[in-house]
Amino acid sequence: MRQLTIRLILAAAAACAAYGAQTDLLTAEVPFPFFVSGAQLPAGSYSVRIIRSPNEIVLRNDYTKRQTVSLFNSAYVPNAITEAGKAKLRFECEDGQCVLVNLWPGGALGMQLPTPKLRKDSNSRGARGEITVVETDLSRY
Repeated sequence: MRQLTIRLILAAAAACAAYGAQTDLLTAEVPFPFFVSGAQLPAGSYSVRIIRSPNEIVLRNDYTKRQTVSLFNSAYVPNAITEAGKAKLRFECEDGQCVLVNLWPGGALGMQLPTPKLRKDSNSRGARGEITVVETDLSRY
């Protein structure tokens, strides 16, 4: 009886761990270089893995095989994106430099990534440049 109880507890713990570590695997074609978590990545095809616990996004360039890990916070997805049902990456670009700021995997909750200021010294050239928002579609593997 004791062994059965221990096995049930271990099985329940394994099921909880598997649920907590759910991952989504997506692909994206990004037509421009961009920054994420302080790293500059080239334009290209990317595999995007979302790890729900501990809230990580792993971006892997399919050509160079280089990967970057970023933590994220949960964020609500705009209604227009939710209604379209498409997964998207959202970038903010200023003066030709783009930063990955959001990932929307196709549900009501998305991911917000830490975003540094694009220009370190915003007074070096007067007023800040215009920030452009660019979205790229994601597809499921």
